Amino acid sequence: FTCKEPLTIGAIYEAYLTIWKKEVLHAVLEIVRIEKKEDTIAYGAVFVGLPEMDAFRIETYQTVEEGK
Repeated sequence: FTCKEPLTIGAIYEAYLTIWKKEVLHAVLEIVRIEKKEDTIAYGAVFVGLPEMDAFRIETYQTVEEGK
């Protein structure tokens, strides 16, 4: 994902993710990767303490997106 604010590797952030069908999930993320591109910075994160049902929703969303 990209973010206008600078984030730090190892930092924990609270986030609200909008996924398939505009459903919003509350998540806690730990930043594990930072990649500087031309005009933006891309971040990689892992979910911390994500409920199983939300993990399933994200997995389903990812499967749908990859099938496009």
